[in-house]
Parts: sequence; structure tokens; C-alpha cells
Amino acid sequence: MAADGYQTPRHIVAPFHGRQRSFGIGFAEMALNTGAAAIPVFVSLQPGGQVTIDFRPPLVAGAGARGAQVESLVRQYVGQFAAVWAADLGNIRWRHLAKYLRLPAWDPALEGIEV
Repeated sequence: MAADGYQTPRHIVAPFHGRQRSFGIGFAEMALNTGAAAIPVFVSLQPGGQVTIDFRPPLVAGAGARGAQVESLVRQYVGQFAAVWAADLGNIRWRHLAKYLRLPAWDPALEGIEV
């Protein structure tokens, strides 16, 4: 499940490089429902044509209410995804970059809002 998709029915609005972006919560809910680990995976294409798959350590839900656990998992993913974008600009598709540039500027009043 891709938390960075735009077409998710339920999502959390989070800051992403100064813009207001939504991230799906389905992966976090599924991990909590099943007890499975939420493991971020990032794929990139190298200059020589090789595909690199980067498996990161499992995200940690922590203690607290279920909604807080879901939000924690999503925000950890967002942090890693933002770092990958910043470190590997050459792997951002033009259509994704164009969509990102159309997003509104981040509004701190939206912090923690689930849609």
C-alpha cells in the first residue's frame, strides 16, 4: 500500500516540503489491525538503469489511542518520504513534481487533521 498516493479515501494532511499534502492512512490501519510491521520501501532508478529497492526499519506505532498510533505511523513515513525526495531529486517523476507544485502552501492550523 502506498501512503504517498493521492487517491486514498482516508488520509492525513501533513506538511511536505512547505506544501500541504495528504497521505493515506490505510497502511497504518492495516499494520495495527494485523500486527504486521509497517516497513517503508523506496524504489529508485539508477543512472545505469539498475533499480534500487531500499527497505527501511519498521515504523513504531508507540503507545496511546489508536488514532494517535495511526498518525504516528503516517508521520514517520512522511518524514522518511520527504528525506528521500530531497536526497534523490532525479527520481521524481515530472507529473508528480507538477502535482506537488500545485499544492497549497502549508497551513499550521491543519496539523493533525484527518480527512
